[in-house]
Amino acid sequence: MALPGIAAVIADGRLRISPELSGNKVTILGTSTATGLTLLEPYSVTNGKLAIAALEHVSGDPSELSLAVEECLMSGCQNLEVVQIARTSGELAAFTANSRWDALLGAYSALRAHEVEIVHPAATYIDETGLTGTDADSGTRDNFAKQLADFCHRSTVGDANTCIGVIGTKPINFIAAAESWTDAYSDTGDLLFEIPSRAHLNEWVYHLTGSASGEDHSAEVLTSSGFLAGSDEESTGIVSVSYDFWARDDAETIDTDQFGTKVDGGGYISVVAGACRRAGPSVTKLAAKYGETSFVTMNTNAAAAYAGFISTLATMDGTTNKSIPGIFRARELTRAQAVSILDDRFVTFLTRPKGYVVVKGVTGAYNASDFTRSDFVMLSTRRITNACLDLVARAAEPFIGLPNDEVHRNAMTSAVDTALNRYLKEGGIQRYSFKLESTPDMQVLGNVNIYLTIVPAFEITNITVYITLARE
Repeated sequence: MALPGIAAVIADGRLRISPELSGNKVTILGTSTATGLTLLEPYSVTNGKLAIAALEHVSGDPSELSLAVEECLMSGCQNLEVVQIARTSGELAAFTANSRWDALLGAYSALRAHEVEIVHPAATYIDETGLTGTDADSGTRDNFAKQLADFCHRSTVGDANTCIGVIGTKPINFIAAAESWTDAYSDTGDLLFEIPSRAHLNEWVYHLTGSASGEDHSAEVLTSSGFLAGSDEESTGIVSVSYDFWARDDAETIDTDQFGTKVDGGGYISVVAGACRRAGPSVTKLAAKYGETSFVTMNTNAAAAYAGFISTLATMDGTTNKSIPGIFRARELTRAQAVSILDDRFVTFLTRPKGYVVVKGVTGAYNASDFTRSDFVMLSTRRITNACLDLVARAAEPFIGLPNDEVHRNAMTSAVDTALNRYLKEGGIQRYSFKLESTPDMQVLGNVNIYLTIVPAFEITNITVYITLARE
């Protein structure tokens, strides 16, 4: 028998902080001759300086992996991991495009069992040449951006592991050398550190957009297959039959959604085409190696920085009109050139009153016109959708293994509604509706379907000012 009085029961664990939504971790894949890491194993970066040193070549020279990590960290990234895809120097001719493809394929396969959010393959370019043949696990080796997009799609849809990819175009000096443009550099130091000429910048825009030019684009792959193929609509509302950037499932067939619509693989990636420069200790070290002692900055497409910068933003915030720390211009694009590059679904940069900024945070999704385009032409839309998927999955997962009865389905409905309502108040979505379905037959199989419709918080990209003059 208890004595009369007051007893106290104090609850614990009610102040736990919810984990952040998907989208704040960057995974960089690349090569180095460093021997301290297990290949294809993700390693978290807790000390940037030590990580960069560990990722350098055994000679002590910067590697593609250490350079990408430094650029990513300088953009403000606070959550980074690295994967060494091969114990070699990606800068060597011996590491061919096919070798890189196979190494990345192994890394993507390993990462299917790992939580990824923003994936960037360093020193890997959408306009890389030399990919030939087929692979038993991936079909035709045709385009590194397709390979990345397929991984992100399969990870998101097949594994409910939402992720996006960031890949770059080949830097101007390197594509000039590959295509033997007039006055192209050939020395590695010049390729890395010499500021591209205005003529080469103009030619690079032609290269990206498939426009007519005075140079031979013998290495051009963007228009002949993949990214730019069929980028013009067949007619209003009709996607060109030549479009070939559809997402592929594990069986290497074009995937479709629940409505039978082909899934646009471009909506899972951002392709960065920056005529940019960057600095940093690794850059200084690399310049000294090539005798370029007068240089403290080097050329970059800014893809690693862009991936890192995305990770600093809330899921509903776009990259449009924002400056990326550590990135500045090598050559200024004209507004017409920036529009031309943007129209072909590349992320690029331009100087505006607030500084050197991202022109528009587009994805690689089909965007032929206002009437013929994917729903995911903006990165913020993709990230908001991924966030909602994460929220629903996180709310519903505790009910796996519980009875599929009305009580638990109602509880699941309440949990999902609470999670989405919180995101609504944070400004990620403007409205949402969903229903939970489990027919008697589905209950026998243990299945529950959740049908969710969201209205994302669309970002402001254009402002028009109308002015009328009056006499008084």
